[in-house]
This record gives sequence, C-alpha cells and structure tokens, in this order.
Amino acid sequence: MKRTGVVLACLMLLPMLSFAQVASTGVAANVDFGFYVGGKYIPAGSYEFKPTASGTESTMNVLNTKTNEITVVPILTTISKKLPAYGEVVFDHAGDDYYLAEIYIPGMDGFLVKGAPGKHTHVSVKAKK
Repeated sequence: MKRTGVVLACLMLLPMLSFAQVASTGVAANVDFGFYVGGKYIPAGSYEFKPTASGTESTMNVLNTKTNEITVVPILTTISKKLPAYGEVVFDHAGDDYYLAEIYIPGMDGFLVKGAPGKHTHVSVKAKK
C-alpha cells in the first residue's frame, strides 16, 4: 500500500518536471525588423523566446534583452519538429509588416502563434548559438 502511494506521488510530479524543462529552454535571436506579436508592435532588437505553461494554458514569452520588457502571446499549438542546430524563429511577412508565427527550439516540437491575418510569405531568423 505504501508503495502505491509513492508511485502515485511520483506520477503527480511528472507534469511539473516537464514544465520545468520547458520553462528553462528557449532560443535567442537578433531580429533586424520590427514585428507584431499578440497584436502588439515591438521594435527590432535582440529577443529571447521561451515557452511557458500554467495549468492548461501555454504561452510564449518574448523578452527584449535590452529593455527586459516581456510580451506574452498564447501558443495555438505545437507543430512538427525542425532540426535547426540552434533554433529558428519564423515570421509571416505581409505587405510592409512582420508577424511572429513559429518558434523552433532544438530538441522540442515547434510552437505556432497567431501570425499574419491574410496572404503572406515566411522569413526565417536563425537563433544565436
């Protein structure tokens, strides 16, 4: 009976362990153009992209490394893994505007966030080493 309790306690800790792994993992990239994320325009600069989870909601934190300002955007879904060595951030390009769309972190599935609202092309930015 005691063994069953220990096994159940360990199983209850698994979601927290996977969250800790996600929370400590991310990618950094220099973005040479301003872009929209979560309906907010943010300027060109150096950014860190880190997924977070809270209960059933998953979000992507976009940290401006110069100002320490964080913009949070909901993650729509995970997408198939790409295998860039250091990660990659993909933007939708529509007209003169860029929209954060996909984030790829080595060793994880990709993350899809709400991108451009219409016809667009893709622009990839390689993550820093």
